[in-house]
Amino acid sequence: FVGQARAALATTIKVAAVANFPDGALDLPRALADVAAIAQAGGNEVDVVLPWRALLAGQVSEVSEFLSEVRFASRPLTLKVIIESGELGAPERIAQATRLALAAGADFV
Repeated sequence: FVGQARAALATTIKVAAVANFPDGALDLPRALADVAAIAQAGGNEVDVVLPWRALLAGQVSEVSEFLSEVRFASRPLTLKVIIESGELGAPERIAQATRLALAAGADFV
C-alpha cells in the first residue's frame, strides 16, 4: 500500500511502512525484501520489528547483524526499530534491545 499512499498524498506527507512484521522473526532475507519494496514504492520510513525471540534466546550478535543490515539497506530512509517491549518483559532486555537498535543506526525506537 506504500505506492498507493505515495500516489494519493502530497509529497510533503511522509509515508511509513513496516518490515519484518508482524512476528519479528530472525529472517533477514524477508526483512531486506520488505525494505526494498518500501523504498521502491516511494516510502520515507521503515519501521522494522526487532527479532525479539532471537534476542530472548541469546542470539545477540545475530540480532545486531540483522539490524545493521536493515539499516544499510534502508538508507537514506528513516529507520524506526519496534522492540516489542511487552514481549521482552524485563527492563534489562528492553534496554538491551534499545542499545542494539541505536548501535545499528536506528533513527528512533
